[in-house]
Amino acid sequence: MKLALALAALMVFIKTSTGVFAPSVNCGPDVMNGETSQVSCSLNGNVAGELFWKRPDNKLAMSCNFRTKSCQSFFPELYVGSVDSPSEASLTITSFDFASDAGAWTCMDGTGTASLCRKKPKSLLPAWKNGVFAPSVNCGPDVKNGETSQVYCRLNGNVAGELFWKRPDNKLAMSCNFRTKSCQSFFPELYVGSVNSPSEASLTITSFDSASDAGAWTCMDGTGTASLCRKKPKLLLQAGKSGAAVHVVSASVVIFWIVAIMVANLQMTTCNFLN
Repeated sequence: MKLALALAALMVFIKTSTGVFAPSVNCGPDVMNGETSQVSCSLNGNVAGELFWKRPDNKLAMSCNFRTKSCQSFFPELYVGSVDSPSEASLTITSFDFASDAGAWTCMDGTGTASLCRKKPKSLLPAWKNGVFAPSVNCGPDVKNGETSQVYCRLNGNVAGELFWKRPDNKLAMSCNFRTKSCQSFFPELYVGSVNSPSEASLTITSFDSASDAGAWTCMDGTGTASLCRKKPKLLLQAGKSGAAVHVVSASVVIFWIVAIMVANLQMTTCNFLN
């Protein structure tokens, strides 16, 4: 009995390692933000158990059970699954989001054997490739803590899709959609976005915090082409000079009164001596 089980396990291992039952995954064509898209996963043979999808941030997005022909979405508002045949299932991205859906998607079988493909955003303007429409970013003047400040991002031409901002800690802070003329803040209590023209949008830092806002801000278009600028805190040198002046004035006043008291004492001593 043990020998039979060992032989069966060996056969499964051989078939899996030789790729007969290794999953294959297809991310389909490039896609724009907001579009519907699929990531299909299949085996070279009938699937007896389950297939699993992981999205680019390595979070489990979907599982499909081939015995029950049903799928479970771990982000039901974002992804829908279906068993298409005894050897294939697909995950549908209901509205492609560059921030979470662009990158490497992984398909796994029940043994943990995995394959991956890359989901790419569609290039809206061929000229982007040669840098004609590469985004430029402007961090504006130096700023003090608590002040309002802007980070501007623009293309040398009209923007057909979206622009994205990453703050210095590399976290996505804002996206602005030029089709709908609307912006989504990922830190709404900190940043507000606006589409200013067909080629420019801006992120407003409502209260500058050098701990999170000082450093390299990145602006990206929908293809991932990026530029950066540095947001710098304002040096409070003038306040330091004023403070030094106050100390000098205070010291001068003290010296003046000391001298005045000494002179008064000298006059009193002189008068007493003459008398």
